[in-house]
Amino acid sequence: MILVIGQVPTRENARDGMVQRIAAVDALLAGEERVYLAPRHDPLSVAPFELEAPGTGVRAGRPNLFNRGDVERMVGLARQARAVYVHSVHWAQHVLPLYLLGHVVTDLHGVVPEEQRMVGQGEEALQLERVERFVLEHGLATVVVSDAMAVHLRAKYPGTAARLLELPNLSRLPAPALLDKPAPGPARVLYAGGTHAWQKVPRMLEALQRQPGGCEVEFLTPDVERLRQDVQAAGLEGRLSVRSVAPAEMPAEYARAHFGFVLRDDHVVNRVACPTKLQEYLAHGVLPIVESRSLGDFEALGYRTVAVEQFERGALPLGDEWREAVLQNRGVYEALRERTVAGERELSELLEGRRPPGATRPGVEEAALLPLSRTLDQLNPLRAALVRSPRELAARFARKLGL
Repeated sequence: MILVIGQVPTRENARDGMVQRIAAVDALLAGEERVYLAPRHDPLSVAPFELEAPGTGVRAGRPNLFNRGDVERMVGLARQARAVYVHSVHWAQHVLPLYLLGHVVTDLHGVVPEEQRMVGQGEEALQLERVERFVLEHGLATVVVSDAMAVHLRAKYPGTAARLLELPNLSRLPAPALLDKPAPGPARVLYAGGTHAWQKVPRMLEALQRQPGGCEVEFLTPDVERLRQDVQAAGLEGRLSVRSVAPAEMPAEYARAHFGFVLRDDHVVNRVACPTKLQEYLAHGVLPIVESRSLGDFEALGYRTVAVEQFERGALPLGDEWREAVLQNRGVYEALRERTVAGERELSELLEGRRPPGATRPGVEEAALLPLSRTLDQLNPLRAALVRSPRELAARFARKLGL
């Protein structure tokens, strides 16, 4: 059995970026029994968590870290497991004692502390940095999405002996066997993605305002209404269309597109990333329009791009120049796919044949559980008071604070 710490992938959460990565790893573990745990913090709950079966070979539950019985059961499941796979330091911070068992693999997904700093969460970044260092030092292995991320971590934590395993974020969207789409005439420009701040939709609209026209432009997004409002505010209603399509329809959309926006700032978060959308562009012959070329390993692999300033001037590569660029990019995609296959094989070999730690390290359950048990015992009086009279307790706190 493999114990996975993170959300169980379902049809309902399939569009979430983190869950897409979890689903990709889950596909590798499909031959194993998996138990998914998404720990929660609920000081008022006393009911033990239950494991449900959302799919074949999969059980899932939400242990309450304020409930000693739930914690004991979580540690017991970890001891039964051949390995524990933790998705990101966000989840790792809740299960650090499990790392004492010696068989925990952490999938970083991204450089989370730097992501938090980027959005102004400095204190949380410091906390997650401590978690990041801990999992590197105590984990069986740490999974990164790019060689650039591995270089970043070794420079950030010099002297670390952590085993770093590269597993790129390979898109699961089927790629065409051959790129035989006609060269632009006229050019079709695409954006496929959401409206999060880091995706820089305002910059795309600004570029379209400056661009002389002559291109067919389409934005495909789940946030249709919001993006239509932005387009209207930018005075671009007649220049582009906005709609949403199902993931299964994306290959047909890519087949008609020649260029695609993927604007990112030159920031460490982007320099070590492995954007799934960018891979899809390269696989389907969509030449990326970029603001910064420093995206993951793509620059080192030699991908071809169009600078957003070049797009604004209307100086797009056409004909043979465009075809040469997209064929070179298809080679970059193939190289990335080979890295992914190698990473999947290395991860499978790491997990294959491992024995549960309980069979080899007696006494480790107590070592892992003791800090949590002590804390929970100290919290029991507070929990009991909250359960008895949460309103009265809240009122007492308010009076002390002078509210």
